[in-house]
This record gives sequence, C-alpha cells and structure tokens, in this order.
Amino acid sequence: MKTTLLSIILLLAIPVVSSAQSNMAKQKIQRSGQDNTSRKNAQTPEERAAKLTTMLGERLNLTDDQKDKIYEISLVDARRFEEEQKHAGKKSDDKPVFESSDAAIMDVLTEKQKEKYKKVDARKDQERNDSKQEKNVFDRSQEKRRKL
Repeated sequence: MKTTLLSIILLLAIPVVSSAQSNMAKQKIQRSGQDNTSRKNAQTPEERAAKLTTMLGERLNLTDDQKDKIYEISLVDARRFEEEQKHAGKKSDDKPVFESSDAAIMDVLTEKQKEKYKKVDARKDQERNDSKQEKNVFDRSQEKRRKL
C-alpha cells in the first residue's frame, strides 16, 4: 500500500519538475540575450526612428517640419547602428553612434525644446545605467552559482 502510494506521488511529481526545468532554461536564454525575438532586436531602423520621433514629438511639442528632420536624423543613425551590430557580431556600446545624432537633433530644436531634450536624454542615460547595473548583478549571481 505504501509503495503504491509512493509510486503514484512520484509519477505525479515528474511533470512538475520537468516543467520547472524547461521554464528555467527559457528564462536563462532570455536573460543571456540569445533570444532573437526580443523587442529591441525585432525593430527595424525605420521603426526605431519612428518611435524616437513620436516620443520626442509628444514630449517636446515638435512641429511637423521638426518631426521630419528628426526622423531623417534618427533613421540614418539607426541604420548605422544596425550595420555596426552586424559587423561587431555582438552588442557594442551604442553611445558613440548616437552622440552625433544628439548634436544634429539639438540644431533642429528651439531653446526651450533643447532644455526639455537634455532632461529626456539624461533620463535615457540613467535608464541605460540602471539596466547595465541590473545585468551586472545578475551576471555576478550566476557566476556564484556556477562556483558552488
């Protein structure tokens, strides 16, 4: 009786354990950046440029002419960034690519818009730094687990 009950419990536990392991593997792939379906990688240069233009248009109250110019600037940089990614083979530092676009965008803006843009840009830099710190913490915890 006891052995029958024990074997039933074990049979019921196998799918639960295997499901948990497959979920952990999926999470590991997503965190390591090997998942090609991630939101950032799936965007085309045109989508990235449109997204940035829309965001800046909302935050800075851009005119149609300014939106057109910023879209063109963003599109050129998004294409250059995509090319660098292809040649680098992995994620490189995107800061140098976008520094030139920041200067070009600033030329299009009015003085009031420039002040707002600097705040938006500072917020983006802070978000980048925060995500890098989170990734570093995750990487360190993974290294500790491997050592154990």
